[in-house]
Amino acid sequence: MIYLLDLVSCNVHIIGMVTAKRIADLRKRLGESQVVFGARFPVDQATISRWEGEGPPQTGLGSVQIFQMVDAIERSLEVAGEPAKPHSHLEPLCKSGK
Repeated sequence: MIYLLDLVSCNVHIIGMVTAKRIADLRKRLGESQVVFGARFPVDQATISRWEGEGPPQTGLGSVQIFQMVDAIERSLEVAGEPAKPHSHLEPLCKSGK
């Protein structure tokens, strides 16, 4: 698990969690088949099916690359004007004293 500390707001965000649900939800938001979505990573349809069922790898370089790609796609959707969705993988752990 990767932690990010925002020193301005005094929030600690837990990042790096890409769950099976997050993969499936993102693919559906994009309206892509498992084959087309897999080409983004690049992996085959069977791998996307496994990620949507069991979740993607949670350790190693592959897990970091998957997180970075998923995060970039989600951010691009938000920039493109799609309504921002709550990110359950971001969890503020402290509040600023303001």
